[in-house]
Amino acid sequence: MTPLPSHRLVIGMEVHLQLRTRTKCFCPCAVVVGDEPNRHVCPVCLGLPGALPVLNREALAQAVRGGLGLGCRIASFTKWDRKNYFYADLPKGYQITQYDKPVCSDGAVEIESEDRGPVRVRIQRAHLEEDTGKSDHSTDPSSATVDFNRCGTPLLEIVTHPDLRSADEASRYLEELRRIMRHLGTSDADMEKAQLRCEPNVNVEIDTPDGTVATRIVELKNLNSFAAVRNAIEFERERQVREWMETGVRGPRPKSTRGWDDAKRATYLLRAKEEAADYRYFPEPDLPPVTIAAAMAEEFRATLPELPAARRARYRDAFGLSAGDAAALADERPFAEWFEEAVSASGGDAASAKAVANWTMTDVRRELNARGGPISAFPITGRALGEFVRAVQSGELPREAAKSVVFPEMAATGRPWRDIAAEKGIGAVQGDALLDACRASLAANPDVVAKFRSGKTGVKGVLVGDVMKRTRGQADARRVGELLDGLLNV
Repeated sequence: MTPLPSHRLVIGMEVHLQLRTRTKCFCPCAVVVGDEPNRHVCPVCLGLPGALPVLNREALAQAVRGGLGLGCRIASFTKWDRKNYFYADLPKGYQITQYDKPVCSDGAVEIESEDRGPVRVRIQRAHLEEDTGKSDHSTDPSSATVDFNRCGTPLLEIVTHPDLRSADEASRYLEELRRIMRHLGTSDADMEKAQLRCEPNVNVEIDTPDGTVATRIVELKNLNSFAAVRNAIEFERERQVREWMETGVRGPRPKSTRGWDDAKRATYLLRAKEEAADYRYFPEPDLPPVTIAAAMAEEFRATLPELPAARRARYRDAFGLSAGDAAALADERPFAEWFEEAVSASGGDAASAKAVANWTMTDVRRELNARGGPISAFPITGRALGEFVRAVQSGELPREAAKSVVFPEMAATGRPWRDIAAEKGIGAVQGDALLDACRASLAANPDVVAKFRSGKTGVKGVLVGDVMKRTRGQADARRVGELLDGLLNV
């Protein structure tokens, strides 16, 4: 296959984020995912004649919170517009949205790119609108059923500038956006439930002897997984370059919208891309403008939680954690809060935090992966883990017994470590008793002592194992090693 010429991807991202509200954007119908079709509908969301919309205040509040989390400017005046188009799952024949006066604008999301380091992805706008219904072609490809339960659900549409340069950067942006919205409580952002739907706008800049040639923008429609985003963008990158190589087209061509076939690993043409004029935007006559969003923003600023990027930085700086551990522990807000409760109970300093992080990233993660549930369902509370780690670090609870006996029992039952240790007869051998056991081991193994003192320091493990046997595993192996070092180097 002919190699591709030098080229660069240019990607802008549109994301439709379902906001976390009890009711729809302009009517009192409940927002419920996965319920019986067409159960949560009314004259307003079905677009029946004479039915008038009323703005859901909580939808506006969530949009404002989301905008603050993105660092956006919140508008003091915003209005509603009708976006006209005709789909089977859009009963009114138009969507209530915001065209030229979005509630949020001029924000940014910071990501870390493998190729470019820190990248600032600029947010052009984030506006509030209503969702459509859902068409289902699964039973008969020649026909469709329509479920209007989703119709009218509040969405925050977030549009970036074309600042992304690779499929990996696009995926990282979406992952960080999801973290931010979940930390804020603005959206559950579950892609499997269509609560986060993304539409990359992709084109390619190709280097030629006559200068740079840009392919026309293609919108990739409604991708619903991070893998689909990466695969579709990579396919489209090569497709656009090879199309240019084959056709040599240089003049204006219509923009297009393409779908992604996951089974074929290929994009396919849906339609020519509509422009603003095609939608015939005009002001929504049944809703008054909004003049309270900026005041809401001032009220919310003081109550916003720490966002993922700031939390990651604090874990690195204050606790001395690696970038990977900090990112994993700060990924979900409930998990991060559980971790911080454990750190506080373990002592609260950097050494305690590192110890808690080690237990969390290994033993706790293993249990959670086996159970498949959230941290809120885990039998060990953050405080209980912190107290357990503190006992291990102080030597009150032998590390080996803690790992092999006590922690598994805590994870299974949620019982305190002290009760389990007392029941199992586990108590750390410390002080003079441990020193006596170390001396007895040296006396019983003179050949091993001689090898150590001749420079074969690796044999110390034999002595540590012997001491652990003498104490029936109820000593801290690290403390045993320290005591043996002192006795052997006399």
